[in-house]
Amino acid sequence: MANTPDLVLDSKLETYYLPDCTVETVHAYHEPNPNSRRRLVTRTEHWRREKKIGSGAYGSVWLEKCTQGARSDREIRAVKQIEISGRFGAIDYNRELEAIAKFSHSRYERCFVKSLGWYDSPEYLLIAMEYLEIGDLSAYLNENPPLPEGQAQELAYQILDGLNMMHDNNFAHRDLKPNNILIQSHPPDEWWIKISDFGISKRIEEAPGASTTLRGTSSYIAPELYGLINRGTPFASDIWALGQIVFQLLTKEMVFEHLGSLASYVMQANKFPTGRLAKSSALSVGFINSLMCPIPNDRMTAAMAISHTWIQSKPSPSNLETMISLNTQESSPINSVPATTAISHTWVEPNLSLSGSENITPPYTQDLSTISSMTETSISWNTNPSYPAPEMVDDVLNSKVDPHHIDIQLWRKFDVGNLYSSVDNKVTFSPNGEWLVIPAGRQTRLYNTLDGTSVSTLIEEDDCIHIAAFSPNGEYLATHGRWLIIWGVAPGLRFLHTIFGVWYSVQCIAFSQDKKLVACSSASRVEVWDVESSEKLFMFEHPKSNGVPLTFSPDGLRLLRYVSVDNRVWIQDLDTGDFFVSSKSTTFRSTGPTFSPGGRYLAYSYGAVIYVLDLTKETSKVDPPKVGTKSYRRITGSWVVECPDHWVKVQLDDHIVGPLAFSPNGNFLAACIEHNGKELSDNWIWTIVLWSVVQSGNGTFKLEELHRSRDFDQGYKIGSHPHLAFSLDGTLFVSSNFGKDSIGVWRADTRGYLLND
Repeated sequence: MANTPDLVLDSKLETYYLPDCTVETVHAYHEPNPNSRRRLVTRTEHWRREKKIGSGAYGSVWLEKCTQGARSDREIRAVKQIEISGRFGAIDYNRELEAIAKFSHSRYERCFVKSLGWYDSPEYLLIAMEYLEIGDLSAYLNENPPLPEGQAQELAYQILDGLNMMHDNNFAHRDLKPNNILIQSHPPDEWWIKISDFGISKRIEEAPGASTTLRGTSSYIAPELYGLINRGTPFASDIWALGQIVFQLLTKEMVFEHLGSLASYVMQANKFPTGRLAKSSALSVGFINSLMCPIPNDRMTAAMAISHTWIQSKPSPSNLETMISLNTQESSPINSVPATTAISHTWVEPNLSLSGSENITPPYTQDLSTISSMTETSISWNTNPSYPAPEMVDDVLNSKVDPHHIDIQLWRKFDVGNLYSSVDNKVTFSPNGEWLVIPAGRQTRLYNTLDGTSVSTLIEEDDCIHIAAFSPNGEYLATHGRWLIIWGVAPGLRFLHTIFGVWYSVQCIAFSQDKKLVACSSASRVEVWDVESSEKLFMFEHPKSNGVPLTFSPDGLRLLRYVSVDNRVWIQDLDTGDFFVSSKSTTFRSTGPTFSPGGRYLAYSYGAVIYVLDLTKETSKVDPPKVGTKSYRRITGSWVVECPDHWVKVQLDDHIVGPLAFSPNGNFLAACIEHNGKELSDNWIWTIVLWSVVQSGNGTFKLEELHRSRDFDQGYKIGSHPHLAFSLDGTLFVSSNFGKDSIGVWRADTRGYLLND
């Protein structure tokens, strides 16, 4: 095998065949012998073939017994025998061997069948593996009734544990099915399963691409591999197969019996057969649905799936099915909370309404008796997918991703009833895009972005929660009502501690990239706190200011804040305390100021004009403000400021610019714009527009309009709830103004777009 990786060569067994013997193999091992204190000895093992225990598309599996030189922990083994005579065409065996060698390391052995090495003959490639006597998951399911939901959760978690390892190492399995999941133990003992058979595993190379060869078992093959829809990442097909496996664990049935039913589902995604899951919880239905979205990029990743509420609520000490009542006096080792200021934190799972599901009973019992401030709220998640209509089947089969075009399409509409009507708050995504967080009144509600199921509700009984923010890596969630509360996110959302002294009128929360610092901003004040110790590090007050948005520089050493008292951006070095300001003043009474992640750009609007400033090119050092300035302990580090003037503007005739948002990489800017659709009426029409921020060779930049969504006639003005937010992967953004009491989630996949110079 040409170009064999070192990892594969190191795992090859030195092998000899005895004369006139087709059933016995000898392996030689050259290794030290600690018992005899010899640096190098040669040891041999003789293996005799006993019986065939399995077969597949590419070969057979044999049980072998060591007849001479056996180690105490390895007297039997399974050997996979693959024919290499060319009968099955060209197969890249290096791919399989590299995957097997990689995941036979001790750190992965809980998830994967361990390889004992490989060898070859003129006719065959042979792979020696540990032998799991119980057999595979397919045989177990054939002999037993559908699994209880708790057991299905445990098996799904173990499979995801392995998939997450594979995908993190740029491997996709591509033949995931119960036959390739072997059982180490099962009830009445604990479940322990291992993933096997990397026969068609494929290493994902640096340049992404998909094989044109359809491989795998038909029932577990994703629709994009049949050409029914555009391809996504190779990992997405593993996620689809997992959805089929979980469905099968709960029902002993296949989701789609034939290709026709699969094609119908691709055309009409709301036709997922949830009726056969009537005895399962709503969370399990939502989980499976999120794994088997027709569009590959809409499916959860393995990392997202392993953090899904249904997986996290599997029977364990951290079971989310238990109602948790948190009291800061008992829960916080960091802060001692006086009894007079104690805060009650309660988790509530509201009723779920999941489109397309029938006769589904939520697994949790809702108890609202302790929450006097909660009002009845109607929650629904309406899907308006961008899947093609049935008459467009030919277009789907022949369509390709266009790296020079981005569409903005309404993906989901989230109706929240009166939950959102009374507070002008910001909606945000968790960093992995799985959760949508809605702070409103005394509640902060978390919803699963992909399936719309409720994750949890945080209740603040002493005051209104009106803002929430995640740390960049998703480890922490900060909410602010009367005080700033820090929550741990994984595994399972949990209260950590309260930061007291943060004032009431906080309007913006930002974490540093290393998640060690959290900053809060109001109209005239900024404070920076240490997340873990709750120590205040810095405070800046300017009573004449009216600034709100703020952000950290990527290194965490600069704090950028828009201050409208002089219509400039103020930047403070958290090491030296020096202040810098933008050399260009913004328009008086500008609206919607927002920073790009890392603080390179500031975008704001006034009337029908959008301005974008490049802050790396136009800041200058100034004396610090004299009025009300207070300082605390400095943070070590240093940074350099560059100067002069760099800014652009976009004129939109006869429109009013609403909320603005940058994509996570800062390369795209989205905005809501509105105009009156009919003369002398209150019928307002609005559109979402997306621009690319294009760098030019001479150091300047410009905005290029990429796409406008269709007009939406909602009969209200954008100003009622102005906010936009991108998901961290740059594929979705949310608008908190999609009709009265509604939130819109939009698809605008910016990841593969090629920026023009």
